[in-house]
Amino acid sequence: MSFALLIKSLLRRKVITALLLVQLALTLALIANSAVLAWQARQLANQPTGLTLSNVLRVPIKPTLPELRSQPALGDLMARQLSAIRAVPGVVSASWMNQTPLLFGGMNGNIFADR
Repeated sequence: MSFALLIKSLLRRKVITALLLVQLALTLALIANSAVLAWQARQLANQPTGLTLSNVLRVPIKPTLPELRSQPALGDLMARQLSAIRAVPGVVSASWMNQTPLLFGGMNGNIFADR
């Protein structure tokens, strides 16, 4: 179909043409909105954490047995693992957390202090 025939057909069907233009406008608005949100998320994720990341080591600890995944066995396991990590020479501090703010992307939690 030639371009001239397409234009002529669209000019005859004004309601369809208007709906197509509305759909195109909404699509472009969604694309622009997504781009702005991605840019803002990248800016927020690239803010400095205040930690010296070169001195931070993340060690994931996961219980291997089902009976160790519930209290009080889980608490005892975490205490033993943390004391073993603290005993390593050069370790200044060790603590456990559910999520770490040190990785880019994903749901890594809040890296800002509540005020």
